Amino acid sequence: MARRATKEGLGPFEERNAARRDASSARASELSIRGPLGVRVITPGLACLAMLVSSTGCLLSFPPPPGGGDGGTDDSGTCPACRRCVWRNVVVQAAGAPVARPSIDRGPGDALGVAWQLGALPEDVWGATFDASGTASGSRVNVSASANPSVAPSIAAAPSGFVVAWRESEMLSGDGGGDIRVAALDTGGAVGWSAQTTDVGDGSAEMPDVTFNGDALGLVWTDFRDFCIRVFATAADETSGVSPVPPGYRTTTQTCDGSSGPPAAFPSIAAASGGFGVAWEDTREGGERIYFTRLGADGQAITAETRESALPGPSRAPALASNGSLSIPFGLAWTDEAADDDAIFFATVDIGGGMGGTPLRMTDGVPSGEAAVTWSRVDWALAWRDPNGIAVARVRADGTAVVMSARVPETGGGSDQPAVAATEDRIAVVWREGGQAVNLAICTETAP
Repeated sequence: MARRATKEGLGPFEERNAARRDASSARASELSIRGPLGVRVITPGLACLAMLVSSTGCLLSFPPPPGGGDGGTDDSGTCPACRRCVWRNVVVQAAGAPVARPSIDRGPGDALGVAWQLGALPEDVWGATFDASGTASGSRVNVSASANPSVAPSIAAAPSGFVVAWRESEMLSGDGGGDIRVAALDTGGAVGWSAQTTDVGDGSAEMPDVTFNGDALGLVWTDFRDFCIRVFATAADETSGVSPVPPGYRTTTQTCDGSSGPPAAFPSIAAASGGFGVAWEDTREGGERIYFTRLGADGQAITAETRESALPGPSRAPALASNGSLSIPFGLAWTDEAADDDAIFFATVDIGGGMGGTPLRMTDGVPSGEAAVTWSRVDWALAWRDPNGIAVARVRADGTAVVMSARVPETGGGSDQPAVAATEDRIAVVWREGGQAVNLAICTETAP
């Protein structure tokens, strides 16, 4: 499951790295916003990609149909190829206690699984499931059910429903470190097995991400050992969460002494044929860059670490997703500080880590961050936050053009930490509202 980077649930070293991101958000009120979404379209020949506002507040755009002609426009009828976005908003967790790190994935039968962090000292990880339209399949459930603080959840689809991974701190019952736990959540919202997947001893495992590749769970996390934070990974059994190598495999090869900030952070994992792909933020060159490697079926790295972001600005907070192909299986989204603005970029990545062409700049003129990405079965779907709220977009399967974008209604400056799931005709977004609530919005795209 690809997710975006946020600060909640970080250890002391990772929080120091995350704090550097706040400067760009502070500039938001000083910058003008280009268009309702600030989306920049750089592919010639596309019509109606100026983010037109419909009568319902939806922002829609589609490319010209094959063979030429006009593309989509708004609901005014001036462009017949346009589709409408009909939104349904659902309150997942009502305001009342601190929340953080909502995560979402599409599971069996296009069911939606959502996990989030709730409360404060100790925090818990909660979960809920919904059908494709957003109707709850059961009650909200405490997935972690532990006396220890449980934070930073990630959810992924599995054959029996979903799996949820999170960091459980030993602050109250151990040495103050932390390990990664995983639990099953069925499509009816019931918790099944639960297991500790890592055993880092005196270290601290943080910021987990989880996925399923058809044979095994893939887990990745940042790991503080020997005064150095690196990325570790492992594979685990889908029916029990048990890993054959509890300490995990070290994925990153750089060395550090822990004195200049964490060299690796915010890992994201996606399934691939016979294994997994992992992207993370890396500071081995002195500034933030995005790196990628491929893992085998056991979670051990099998390709060299490849630098993915060659843009001039710092590149941060990657989100990785997979389309299941054998040649170019990955979609990568990240935040890049371009022209003094934090902008969202997207690119496809091949099986060896090569980037598929020039990165597609998704936003321009408005500071944006916390990108999330997923595969819809036909194209890529993205979500991100900016000063106006939460935005979503679709990108062609080859990563060359934006084909639809929309503003999530009832979001604004207090909306952040989005995550996204999608099908061919629906985009589901979950986000944190005002630091106190978790909301779900589903866009059902309809014919003109």
